[in-house]
Amino acid sequence: MSANFDRVATFMRELADTIARGVKSRVSELSEGRAVEIGFEIAREACEEYGGQLLYVPKGHALQITERDRSLYEFYMANGRDIVATAKKFEVSMQTAYLRIRLVVAAELAERQGGLFDGAG
Repeated sequence: MSANFDRVATFMRELADTIARGVKSRVSELSEGRAVEIGFEIAREACEEYGGQLLYVPKGHALQITERDRSLYEFYMANGRDIVATAKKFEVSMQTAYLRIRLVVAAELAERQGGLFDGAG
């Protein structure tokens, strides 16, 4: 077998395992075996949906942004970019405030720019 086939097979197993862990952690009465079956079913569906495409899998920063993060960012901008006041108001460290601000800025930039092939086709 080729190295590429091995990488794909490994990715599929890891995707299925990730899904199974997520399902199991959310549905406690589900057996481990059934969670694994669901993981493989969903991984297979993802392959059918996206198979043959060259994909970049983002880290999902936009999904990590909460309403609090948006409020934090708005407060930061409205108050002259005062990170000390922002961190204090939202009861987070300055480092965390900067991180959440960067995530909001990155998500807004990605939203404005769109994808290279959006609307094509």
